[in-house]
Amino acid sequence: MALTPGLLLAVGSAWLLRGRRQALASLRSSEESLALALHCIGGAVLTIDRDGNITRMNRVAEQITGWNEAEARGRPAEEIFRIVDERTGKPSPNPSRSVLATGGTRDLESHAVIVRRDGSDCAISHGAAPIRNRDGSILGVALVFRDVTDLRQMERTLRQGNEQLEQRVRERTAELQLANEALQTSERRVIERTAQLEAANKELESFSYSVSHDLRAPLRHVQGFAEMLSREVRGDLSEKAQRHLATIVEAGREMGQLIDDLLSFSKMGRAEMHDARVDLDELVQKTRQNLRIAVHGRNIVWKIASLPTVQGDPAMLQQVFANLLGNAVKYTRPRDPAVIEIACTGTEGERVVLRVRDNGAGFDMKYVGKLFGVFQRLHRADEFEGTGIGLANVRRIVTRHGGRTWAEAAVDRGASFYFTLKAASKTPTPATRESQ
Repeated sequence: MALTPGLLLAVGSAWLLRGRRQALASLRSSEESLALALHCIGGAVLTIDRDGNITRMNRVAEQITGWNEAEARGRPAEEIFRIVDERTGKPSPNPSRSVLATGGTRDLESHAVIVRRDGSDCAISHGAAPIRNRDGSILGVALVFRDVTDLRQMERTLRQGNEQLEQRVRERTAELQLANEALQTSERRVIERTAQLEAANKELESFSYSVSHDLRAPLRHVQGFAEMLSREVRGDLSEKAQRHLATIVEAGREMGQLIDDLLSFSKMGRAEMHDARVDLDELVQKTRQNLRIAVHGRNIVWKIASLPTVQGDPAMLQQVFANLLGNAVKYTRPRDPAVIEIACTGTEGERVVLRVRDNGAGFDMKYVGKLFGVFQRLHRADEFEGTGIGLANVRRIVTRHGGRTWAEAAVDRGASFYFTLKAASKTPTPATRESQ
């Protein structure tokens, strides 16, 4: 069959129509694929044509802006994606404009604030990139953004917290500096005061030592001549005069003892300490031997527990037990039998607590504050002899060893004297023994 011009025209038209339909179907398929891809993207996406109008919008973009795609399509991007200056609230250029104006230069990610459809603000992070044809020509712009309102709020909260923390650190640093300055001032004052006290103490000890020595010479003269006078004129003096002379001699002896005690007290404050392990069992036995004259003819029950080994100066600790046991022997003189106990009663940290107890005269506890003072006596001289320095010496020695002293008593019911010393080894289990 011959092809006529009319037939050729009909065939050509049908071919063109078919191609157009196929092209439209392909375009619709591409658009549907693009729409599906946009909706599958996690972030918000707007596509804008060369004229600056919205062409596509995914669901996330709808949620953030408050516009749906059908309403937004064909509207200017500035109307849907309204960027404002965060500080002034004035409109800012849409990033798609800069991409189109520069011929396709990408707008890197930046932060901004947009105004939603309902007028509320939303902080976003956004970026823009050109959409190109196969030949490289620009078809439009893809605008990608995400809501960072919560993130910005967290940043503000964190920044405020950091500022508050920094402020608190500055304040605390200033307080510590002031406290440190005050502490340094206090330390300087303590050092100065300590130096003054040490100087005064040395001066006092030197004075006490010097006076004690200076008193010895005239005292020896008084005592010596009084005794010579007593021997030479004994038969020529009345009984009353002889008693007066005997009183002078006895007072001289007491004064001599007082000077000796003062010298001992002064020496204990100045003497260098020699640290060693001290077996208190041996020390107590030696002290008892030194008291054998004082206890001669007495009925004394000694209750001595097994004592620990301590760390300290042997000579000084010997003086402690000499004073305490000597006092116990003296103040139990009216008792028959007299009972004197020596024991370790426990520990205080690294220190052992030692006790010397007797059933003697005791004392009134309301005067206990005077007990360890120099020249402080709680009994009359005609009842019990003494100078009132022995217990002061005990406290000074124990204090120099880093320990403490205290006492408990009742009138006519005995007394207990406690002191602490640093233990040199584990305290043994007390095992009391009695002896007479």
